[in-house]
Parts: sequence; structure tokens; C-alpha cells
Amino acid sequence: MKIFIHIFVLITLFFVSCTTKIIEVDDATKKICRDKNYNGIYEINLVRLCSDGPNEWGTVKMNVNNCILSVDDLYGAHLYFESDNLDRWKSLTGKIDKQGRISGSVYLKTAAGKEQYANLNFYGNINESYMKARHSLCSFTFNLNKKKGIESNTKNKIEIAQAIVLPIGVLGEISETKKIIIHNKFMEVVSNDFDLISQEEYERAEEEAFQELDYEECTEDQCIKMIQEILQVENMYKIQLVKDEDNIQVSLTYIDLDKKLVQTDFCEDCKTFDLINMINKLYLDLRKKR
Repeated sequence: MKIFIHIFVLITLFFVSCTTKIIEVDDATKKICRDKNYNGIYEINLVRLCSDGPNEWGTVKMNVNNCILSVDDLYGAHLYFESDNLDRWKSLTGKIDKQGRISGSVYLKTAAGKEQYANLNFYGNINESYMKARHSLCSFTFNLNKKKGIESNTKNKIEIAQAIVLPIGVLGEISETKKIIIHNKFMEVVSNDFDLISQEEYERAEEEAFQELDYEECTEDQCIKMIQEILQVENMYKIQLVKDEDNIQVSLTYIDLDKKLVQTDFCEDCKTFDLINMINKLYLDLRKKR
């Protein structure tokens, strides 16, 4: 009899744990999400950082609707160490509170080459464009890049110029995670002024430029000009970080069809947050010169 009761309890707990938890937010929070334009589609770039260094872990598009997080569409999604289990992304749930703070979880594989899975309980702030989770001795960073606002179609239809943000150039040792955070945050800032060309479009144009130009012609300036012509885009931005011991020089370059403008700054022992603020200031300075 005791064995039967024990088995019954285990089965009950199993079904309770597998029941989808309904997440609700109040009307005041929903209004804040609409007013602050939190709702929309965000691209997640998940990076796992352990003692062996950072690893790209996966990508997916996440919906934020009335401050509730979900994954519905797996088109273009990846899980690099469990490519046959993309449906695991649909376990992602969460919400945003009145202060923009994110909390939620997703059930994913946590180790490469091992059958280890766990609920990654993430947290963050929607205004900082990333979420964090920890499991065992590893950290997981969910970098967010807003691709589309749900309410964007209600805005006046004004033609917005397009721009390209090139991958960050680095000299010295700067972590991949830091590069991704800086790049995503800069993309968010530039997207307030421009319609951004996707990374996929840029990579296709870059490959086409490499094929069309002879080896002798393929200087950086010539390649950039060719890419601009292929994409029919005038505006291009490039960040370069140069690290020497604890010092980092930041260079932001703006390139159009007629000119190249460069702004630089320098910091000692600066955090990621400091670099983001510095780059934003350089961007505003360049905007005044254009």
C-alpha cells in the first residue's frame, strides 16, 4: 500500500510540474508596455560562458505581447548543440514588470556533448537589451535585439534611410560576450534613426563583393563601397576596440558615399556599461557632423 501511495505521489508531482504555468500581468503593466513600446519581436542570441570560454548556444525570435514573453515561430531558430530539438525554445516563458525588469525561464541543454538539461531561470531589464541566467559554474547571456514593434504600423509612414552596422573590429583580448552586448546595444541606438540592414543581407553582399573584386582591388575601402552599391545603402557604421593592458581605445567610423568621419575616445579599466555610454556619445557627435 505504501509503495502504491509513493508511486501515486510521484506521478502526481510529475504531471503538476509539466503543467504549463499561466502567466498574467495586470492592466497597469500592460499599459506601460504599450506606452514604452516594449511589445514586439526580439531576436535572442544566447551565449554560454564557462571556464573553457564563450560558446554561441542558439538564436530565436521571442515575442513580447502585453509584457508576456513567449516563443511561437521557430523560423530561423538555432540550438547549436541540440539542433534536432528546436521545440525546446517554446518552453520559454516570462514577463516584464512595471520597472522593465524581466523574469522567466527556458528548458535547454546546458552542456555540449552531454545529456544535461535544466530550467535556465533568467532575469534582466528590457531597457538594457540582455537577460542573464546561471547554471552550475556557467553563465548564460540572452542578448536581445528588437526586430519589430507590434504597434509600429500605427506610426506615420515616413520613409526612413537605411544603414549598415558592421561587425565590431577588435585588437587585443576582448571577450565575445562583451562584443555581442556592445554591438546589440549600438544596433538599438542606431535603429532609432535608421532602418537597419540585417546581418544576413550584409553577409550575402560581402560574399558577392569578394567574388566580384580582384585580390588586388579588395581593400577595406573598396569592399565597403562595393557592399554599399550592392545593398543600395549610403550609411554605414563601424566600431573598433583596441585594448592594451587595462586601457581601451574606442573608435566609431561613419561612412557614406562621399565621406568618412571618425570619432575616438579612450578609457582606463572601463566596464561594458562605460563602453556603451562612450560609443553612444561618439554616435551623437558623429550625427552632428553628418
